[in-house]
Amino acid sequence: MKRLLSCVGVTIALAGSGCGSGSDGSCGTASNPTVMTLRDVTPPIGGTVVNKDIVQRFTVVNAPGIMSTVNIAMVPGRHTAGNPTFASQDWKVTAVGKDITYETTVSNWEIAPGHVEVVPLGGGVADGCHFTLPSPLFSYDVTAN
Repeated sequence: MKRLLSCVGVTIALAGSGCGSGSDGSCGTASNPTVMTLRDVTPPIGGTVVNKDIVQRFTVVNAPGIMSTVNIAMVPGRHTAGNPTFASQDWKVTAVGKDITYETTVSNWEIAPGHVEVVPLGGGVADGCHFTLPSPLFSYDVTAN
């Protein structure tokens, strides 16, 4: 299994038909993409979890399309948990209406206790509108097993 120091994934690529604009009616540009609205981010921002089988999940509300891949990076200077070991390199994707949930499990982080700080890299385009995930995407502490 591949372990990366700074990046996980490849790109945010939106597939399928989108709404053509952000939830507020705006259409993001390459230099100013619309930030997608999330709910049910797990672990919650500012939370603390045991460093074992950590489910990372988020739901994009009124998603413009399905992200075929999720490209994220650990933030140097703020991320102190080292490299992740993933149970699977793939994100499980579930659609309910226009909401899309993404889930992956980190078997463990290399260093615990530590802090996980992950941000999206790049963005996607749907119907000519540019989108990105909020930053940070994940920000939580891990404790020793």
